[in-house]
Amino acid sequence: RPDDTRTSNEYLVIVDVGGRSKNSDPSCITVINRWNLRFSGGKPEVVARWHGHIRYDWLAYKAVKIARYYKNALLAFESNTFDKKKSEASEFVEEGDHIRGILKKIEDIYPNLYMRAATDPEDIRNGIYKIGFQTNKKTKQDMVDNFIVAFEDDMFIDPDERMYKEASKYEQRPDGSYGNIPGRGNHDDILMTDMIGALI
Repeated sequence: RPDDTRTSNEYLVIVDVGGRSKNSDPSCITVINRWNLRFSGGKPEVVARWHGHIRYDWLAYKAVKIARYYKNALLAFESNTFDKKKSEASEFVEEGDHIRGILKKIEDIYPNLYMRAATDPEDIRNGIYKIGFQTNKKTKQDMVDNFIVAFEDDMFIDPDERMYKEASKYEQRPDGSYGNIPGRGNHDDILMTDMIGALI
């Protein structure tokens, strides 16, 4: 549960949007207490997690409720398909690109959303920011590199053994991409929320 101290920006909530089918990655909402980072030697710590298959609008509202409960935490949705072309083949695109609908549901009801600078030249000129943490080839490499250091130097705390199982099956493939070892029941959604959270 959140503590009683009167603080702001103490918690960070990361959301990895999964699919609804049994064979797809579950959705994951991870809560990280980052208050200790303000002190020398302090470490961010995972303090709560929701994990499962759920309808997309319910996931959005659940994430907002959790973020509000944790002192109006900064809420960051992974938006790995937000700017992808539909022609690209991926499990998430096949299931449908739902991040637009999710973000549309909550952008007017929850103000503390993680924003990133736009990359389109026109948007940059207009000072436009986009909602969510975009996972792409560059940011994924940044996430992996950062998490290796945080993990090996004991700078990030996650008591959930499922994260370690996912990390043990996470690999760099021959084409340079990253992901979990293909196989029934192998997912990386918990690990992804930790990697995004550690980088943010």
